Amino acid sequence: MSYIKKRKTGKKEVREPILIVCEDSKSSVFYLRDRIRVERLTTTQVEVSGESNSAPISVVDYAIQRKKEQRRKAKREGIYEFKEIYCVMDVDNHETLSNAKRKALDNNLIPIVSNECFELWYLIHFIEQNAYIERNDIYKKLNKIIEKEYNKSDKKISEDLNEKGSEKEAINRAKKLERQSEDSNPELFIKKNPSTDVYILVEKIIELSKNQ
Repeated sequence: MSYIKKRKTGKKEVREPILIVCEDSKSSVFYLRDRIRVERLTTTQVEVSGESNSAPISVVDYAIQRKKEQRRKAKREGIYEFKEIYCVMDVDNHETLSNAKRKALDNNLIPIVSNECFELWYLIHFIEQNAYIERNDIYKKLNKIIEKEYNKSDKKISEDLNEKGSEKEAINRAKKLERQSEDSNPELFIKKNPSTDVYILVEKIIELSKNQ
């Protein structure tokens, strides 16, 4: 993505860009890019990248690399550094997740973790999900609700979410799941199934739209 130099757009000042790094190049990338497109952001550039591999530590390492590259470009070309960088990761069975989350926080990155996977965010658009659930069972429930086989490459998943589900309810349900696990040891976040931080990103995108 090409970033514009520090200037004002009409009467609106262009703000520092935001980077979102995802662990896959399909589902989460398609959804987030579409969600940003809907808000028609004009003063903040938000880049969604799926160029790292699926290991959480690789997501964080790639985000750190991009942060350093943007800092060098900012000094050389007079553009902004990234204001915020988010790392979107699934729990699954990744052994590197604990280290990845710790490394993200140590480098002022914002980890966005879903347990067990990003698609939980889709599911809670339609129903509450308070009990432990695995990825395949999330897919099965989605298949039944959207009346077709869920495909990570489906760029129209947002249409199903908007037509049959509720983003407002998804946000409320995600926050409820977060409250349920507040008493847990932070080091045991991997055990917080189900849970998803995706609502944080969605609320950020909505906030950017309202403030432009």
